[in-house]
Amino acid sequence: MSSYTTESVFDSLYLGILGRAPDPTTRAYYVGMLEKGEADLPAVIKEVLGGRERQKPYFTAEQAIEAIHFAALGRVPDNNARAALAERVNTISRSDVLNGIGAALYNSAEHQNRLLPDNASDRVLVDHSPSGEFVAMLRLFLGANGRGLMVEVGLPTPNASYSIDFLRLSGWRGILIEPSSELRSSIEARFSGLDFELIQARVDAKSAEAYEVGWQAEGFALAELEDVGSAHAGLASVLAGASVPTAFEVLAVSGAVPASEVINDLIGTSEYRPALIVAELRPPLNLTDLSQLGLSDKTAQSYEIGLSTERSVFLVRR
Repeated sequence: MSSYTTESVFDSLYLGILGRAPDPTTRAYYVGMLEKGEADLPAVIKEVLGGRERQKPYFTAEQAIEAIHFAALGRVPDNNARAALAERVNTISRSDVLNGIGAALYNSAEHQNRLLPDNASDRVLVDHSPSGEFVAMLRLFLGANGRGLMVEVGLPTPNASYSIDFLRLSGWRGILIEPSSELRSSIEARFSGLDFELIQARVDAKSAEAYEVGWQAEGFALAELEDVGSAHAGLASVLAGASVPTAFEVLAVSGAVPASEVINDLIGTSEYRPALIVAELRPPLNLTDLSQLGLSDKTAQSYEIGLSTERSVFLVRR
C-alpha cells in the first residue's frame, strides 16, 4: 500500500462512485477518519454510496414523464395524464413506476403505429428484441442530452429526406427548408404526426429568398421570415428567423443546394455551429481532407470527418 496515499485512494473511490472529485472539506473529513482508524474503506464506501448525492433523482417527476412520452409517442402527455402519472411517481417507488409507464407506452398501439405503421414504406425499422429493448436503447442514446433539433436543407423528394425516419424514431423537432411550393402537400402527408416546421425559402451561399410566407396547416407551419425576402442572406438568416440556437444538434444539407458553399457561408459568416453536419458532397474514395470537398479552412478548423457514405459526409464539430 506504500505506493498509494490515503488521499489518492479516497479520490479514486469517490470519482468512481459519484463521477467527480471530492471537494476539499469532504476529502479532509474522510481521509482524517481513515488515517485515524475511525473508519475503514468498506465503511466509507458504504457511506458515500448511501449519500444524498448518490441517491437524489436527476429529473423531476414531470420531466421524467414528459421524456418517456416523447420517446415512445413523439408527443407530450395531456395535462390530466401528466398530473396523474407524476403523482404516482412521487408517491411510489420512482424506478418501478417509470419502468411500468415506459413498458405500457412502448407496448401501446400508438407507439407500434409510429414504429411500424401499416404502410410498409413508412416503416422506420423492425425491432427483433423480445420486448422492444432495441428501440428503447436507441431512444436512450438519442435522448441522452434531452430533446434535440434537426434542420434539413433541400428536399428533392420527401421520400428521400434525411430527417423523416430520425424524427419519427427520436421524437426530436425538425425544421425543413425547401423552396418548392409544389412539394407542400406531399411534405405535409409524409411528415404527418411529426413535430416539424416548414420554411419555404431558397437557400444558397448568398441569398435565402422567402416564398409565400405565413401558410399554415394542421401539424406544422410555414414560418414567416420577416426580412429574408428583401435582403441578401444565407442559411444563417433563415435559422435566425426561425429562432434556431447557434449550437443546435444536426444540420443536413442535400445535393439539391450547393452544399459546400452553403456550409462555408454558414460557418464563415455566423456563430452557428451544429454538433453534426450531414452533407451530400459525393466524397472521393481517398477522402482525407475537407478541402477535397470544397470546404474552407475555417470550416476545417471547426469540423472533422466523422464517417462517409457513397453520397454523404458526416462532419463532427471539434
